[in-house]
Amino acid sequence: MHSKEFELRVSRNDPSFAFEIWPDLRARLSVQITAPNGETMPIVYPSFKGCVAYDFILSSTYVWVNNVLIEEENGTQLILIRLRNASEGIWRVRLKNIDSNPFSFHSWLPGGDLISEDTFFIESTPDTTITSPGNAYYALTTSAYNQFTDSILITSSRGYTRFGLVKPDIAAPGYEIPCASPNNGYLSLTGTGAAAAHASGAVAIVFEWAIIQGNFTSITGNDVNTLIMRGADRSSAEVYPNTIWGYGKLDLYSLFLLLTLV
Repeated sequence: MHSKEFELRVSRNDPSFAFEIWPDLRARLSVQITAPNGETMPIVYPSFKGCVAYDFILSSTYVWVNNVLIEEENGTQLILIRLRNASEGIWRVRLKNIDSNPFSFHSWLPGGDLISEDTFFIESTPDTTITSPGNAYYALTTSAYNQFTDSILITSSRGYTRFGLVKPDIAAPGYEIPCASPNNGYLSLTGTGAAAAHASGAVAIVFEWAIIQGNFTSITGNDVNTLIMRGADRSSAEVYPNTIWGYGKLDLYSLFLLLTLV
């Protein structure tokens, strides 16, 4: 298909927000937006710079569209859409490839507390939700799982990246992880931040074995990442790597067993 359309449900709790559309390398996309009341703004074609602003006549919504043909960091097209006083309801976004070739794309809303859960894409997928800095090549990207039930946390982002890079690399415990708190106290944290902290401790142990104890003094951060992935615990019921668990669950004991014959 040379054109595609997707729908976005906007809540009254989110009158002003932005979202991004990233096409694949085969596409040069134009974009057109239709409000819940049926009013449609003019088509916005890609350009090297510039911003198209549109004041909807039948509502108080104001929209800015940056359809950038070459994004400075990676050279691909970026469509940035910002809305102010967005009307509640179902918005439609129509994309058309001006080169008349089939294409794919990804679109992301803001994460965390920047937007409510009542604003969402009508047809969405949990895959390809790992974003910067977790999609960086040399980062050890960690998903989070409940170590008591052996299940992935629903809030844990999934891979792969939009360019097909395998992420996450590893899954680490991320449910009610004990940690220090202000005023000499302790508390528990849940989420990928807790899992990343857990994995950081494992990385520190590997560096201690390699450098401080003199076993592998030329080790690099990338070497450590690879060792952790190689030593991961993998279930016979899963195919690895995958978009949820990466190369498996963090397992330091198995990692050091790999090194016993070295």
